[in-house]
Amino acid sequence: MKIKQANNDLQSMSQDGDAILRSLQNKTMPTIDLMVRESLQNSLDATLPDVESTNVTFHVDFFDTEKLAKHFEGIEETLNRRFRGPQRVIAVSDKNTLGLTGDYKSDDNDEFNRSNFQKLVFGIGKNQDKAGAGGSWGLGKTSYFRLGQGIVLYYSRVSLEDNYEERLIASLIESPKQAQRILPENHRGIAWWGEYGENPNKLLPITDHDQIAEILSIFNLKPYENEETGTTIIIPFVEDLNEGEIEKQQKYPWMEDYHEAIKMAVQRWYTPRLMNKAYRAVHGNSYLMCKVNQEVIMPNSNTEPVFNVIQKLYNSALINKPVDANIKVIPIDGLSNVLKLKGAVGHIAFTEVSYDDLKMTAPENKPSALVHLGLDYNDSANGIEGINKVLAYSRKPGMVIEYSVTNDWLPANITLKEDHYLFAFFVPNSAGELKTSYKEMGYNNLEAYLRATENADHATWADEDSITIIKRIKTYTMSSIQKTYIGEEKNNSSSATSALSRKFGSMLMPPKGFGKSGRKPPGGGGGVEGPKKGPKPTLLITKTDILDDRHIELTVDITLVPKSTNKVYIYIMGQDQKIDAHNWEQSFEGTVQFPYVIKSVEVTEGNQYTAIKTREGITSELHFDSKDTDKREIKVKFIIQMNSHQYQPLLGIKTEKQNDKREEL
Repeated sequence: MKIKQANNDLQSMSQDGDAILRSLQNKTMPTIDLMVRESLQNSLDATLPDVESTNVTFHVDFFDTEKLAKHFEGIEETLNRRFRGPQRVIAVSDKNTLGLTGDYKSDDNDEFNRSNFQKLVFGIGKNQDKAGAGGSWGLGKTSYFRLGQGIVLYYSRVSLEDNYEERLIASLIESPKQAQRILPENHRGIAWWGEYGENPNKLLPITDHDQIAEILSIFNLKPYENEETGTTIIIPFVEDLNEGEIEKQQKYPWMEDYHEAIKMAVQRWYTPRLMNKAYRAVHGNSYLMCKVNQEVIMPNSNTEPVFNVIQKLYNSALINKPVDANIKVIPIDGLSNVLKLKGAVGHIAFTEVSYDDLKMTAPENKPSALVHLGLDYNDSANGIEGINKVLAYSRKPGMVIEYSVTNDWLPANITLKEDHYLFAFFVPNSAGELKTSYKEMGYNNLEAYLRATENADHATWADEDSITIIKRIKTYTMSSIQKTYIGEEKNNSSSATSALSRKFGSMLMPPKGFGKSGRKPPGGGGGVEGPKKGPKPTLLITKTDILDDRHIELTVDITLVPKSTNKVYIYIMGQDQKIDAHNWEQSFEGTVQFPYVIKSVEVTEGNQYTAIKTREGITSELHFDSKDTDKREIKVKFIIQMNSHQYQPLLGIKTEKQNDKREEL
């Protein structure tokens, strides 16, 4: 194949390879996941009308560099020198799709923009026009170049007016900043391989069947035949999975083998559409049939238990009806000034699932469901540790946008059963027509708006400036789930109160004789004066900031008693005495967590402190040692985590020999 290198015009605004590779905007998701999401999205967007399924096969194999290198003008020697021995290839082949259609010979700009072939091979960031499509041509494809060494081959077969045509072309995108480059003299790091026609400046794809078949055979791939149309993306020189990003993480079986890694990524992101006839029944679009080499990925057969739950939740929200007795479905409605006609902007389906049902216990002992979802639950730096609630959401194409564990989607203060996760799925009313004000901005329906809010990697929804549709969807979703749990808690309030009374006994009950005669006792006049009291510590809450529905930040001025240990602690009031974390745990024996925890402390002025942990490991008390001979004033910032809103928290201070002072939070 002949080479064409991108011009390096210093006065142009053209991107180089480094800028293009960084344009995907996602540095956290594994490259294999990005590749799977991008390739399946492109295949589903290109599906033929009225077909039942879109068929996609991921091929993982090895090839001989010398057989491939001879087809690449200008880099044959470099490839043979750098890539010795068998090399890995990953190819993605789809059927029941249109293929890379469009004119590739025209010089007309409008024709270029209509050509899927031109946009995928030569364009970056060209929006797809098809309703319900996944996103943009070009930006997502950078995952192909990042997975291998920068070379990607595109093979496609399309239907013309009276026959079929095969097309094959190759591309290179590499960073001109990297030390080892395939084209070291190319300052932009961009090139293509194909053949030239009458115009010596325009590179065209190879269309000769025999030449294409020879190149495909290097990778043990076969050309399309008969009435088949489709596209195959070929990524050679793929490095081992245990190199690069994966080696920094805890390894699981699917992280050490590409076959298993791809299979996991397909389940993780496309479970809503995978062999799902309910999806086809509602949307009229094809469902996804996917293979890795010869293994068909079949829900409830060779998929992980958590993804079977996710598909049930998706279907329940999609049809607004639970498909399982344990699932609840709630319409998300009541959002004003969004839809033209009154109705729900979508539905949320949710359920609690036990560790046993997820096969996380003996004898299977599978890894946590959070890991299968791509959440590193051991990474406390990312705030994942201790998470037991997950919400997924998607648009019409059926790809999961994100598995969210944040409190903007999910309520913080609900109690789950022991050893259970809460899983939820939000499905929007994609066809819902928006109000005129949004139409004037170019958003005809909810699907169009949600699609516009996604970055190139389609990994989250974020409202456009001055629009709050997504923010309000999140708030209403969180509120709907929370109201369901609050309702259940109210229904069970009698038994809960009885259990609380039994646990605390007299601590929560009025003292004996409480509420009887308020008459002054006889002989009451004086009494003996007690010992003279010494100085007392004081505290004053000067500022309160609500961080979210679970965390508050307090700024407190504290006066320390000299030559003593001053204890600052959180407690709640029973009927006649205070209850701190220590006697709470003693009474409940670890079965119920104390409602309030000190999560962080910043002493802005003065002494250091010692954090005192309870038997259950929570911090609810701080000790400030003062060696001064006079009182000392300090300023302290606390962040308090609220595990329950059922009690009034108080902040107290005392020394070893003195009663406490307190302030309500």
